[in-house]
Amino acid sequence: MGVRNFKSLGPQKSFVRNNYSVVIEPSWRQRNPPRVPNLIGGRFVDSQSFASINVVNPATQQIASQVPLTTNEEFKAAVFSAKRAFPLWRCTPITTRQRIMFKFQELIRRDIDKLAMSITSEHGKH
Repeated sequence: MGVRNFKSLGPQKSFVRNNYSVVIEPSWRQRNPPRVPNLIGGRFVDSQSFASINVVNPATQQIASQVPLTTNEEFKAAVFSAKRAFPLWRCTPITTRQRIMFKFQELIRRDIDKLAMSITSEHGKH
């Protein structure tokens, strides 16, 4: 099964209805606790699996998030997508790879407080 057959849950989508702009959040952002999406082919994809693992804050016993037990089909699609992307990445000049990794570093630094809060919560320190 190709990646195209999965419902994409990328960035917010909006449309106009009755002269009002309506923003639609991906389903994994609407859930409480949030359910972690899969990343397949560069897109966030909500797993079709009904089973998941709860990430529990050990201090409060509250569920911080849920990680789906990805289906075999989704797993195969992710592996296929990664294998398809690798030859292009292998041929990417080192300077381009550096720019990508520096951008990744910039994003981590930008959101360091959110990342720290998430990790702290998962370990029961908050």
